Amino acid sequence: MRRADGEEFLLHVEIANNNATDMPLRMLRYYTDIRFAGHPRQIRQFLIYIGADRLTMPAGLDELGLLDYRYRLVDMHQGHLEKFKVSLQNKEAPLCPCA
Repeated sequence: MRRADGEEFLLHVEIANNNATDMPLRMLRYYTDIRFAGHPRQIRQFLIYIGADRLTMPAGLDELGLLDYRYRLVDMHQGHLEKFKVSLQNKEAPLCPCA
């Protein structure tokens, strides 16, 4: 993807319909898999939660100050999906499942 200012990045969107306790580790694994595959530019990760239960998953990992990893967590039930849509450039909007 390319922002309006020309900055290139990879957009990774994951959709979850339940509160998976291992999701932060999975998202980190996806991040490292992308890096090991050779992607040198910025990676933007979004997890869109569409489950019926209240969202309880964290938006990353923090392990005793040794690891601080974060991704954007969008809860469609809290109106955050609109913020997600606004944060994407026009050419990226079709990637949003509600666009």
